[in-house]
Amino acid sequence: MPSIRETPVNTRGKVFNCCLRKIMGEKDNMRIAELCAETNLRRNSVSALYNNTATRIDTITVTAICAALDCTPGDLFFISDASDIRQDENKPLPVGKAAESEG
Repeated sequence: MPSIRETPVNTRGKVFNCCLRKIMGEKDNMRIAELCAETNLRRNSVSALYNNTATRIDTITVTAICAALDCTPGDLFFISDASDIRQDENKPLPVGKAAESEG
């Protein structure tokens, strides 16, 4: 039986987001299968990040994706107010390379 946290973690209304879909779109509309082939990652791991539904993220996975897409973790992930973002919206806050390109 899975353990259930007795006291929920207080994120103060913040949510963790992944914008892999946006970055892959900017890379000539790279497909999930292509990224999986290049990184040797399992499709379900990449799909969860792509669809912004991952609940746990492995550092090796992030490293492989960043190496394949020539980006940083700051380009892939951002934290926002839960009320500020929709599930299907992958617009990152300006950090990492995203901030450089906007400036």
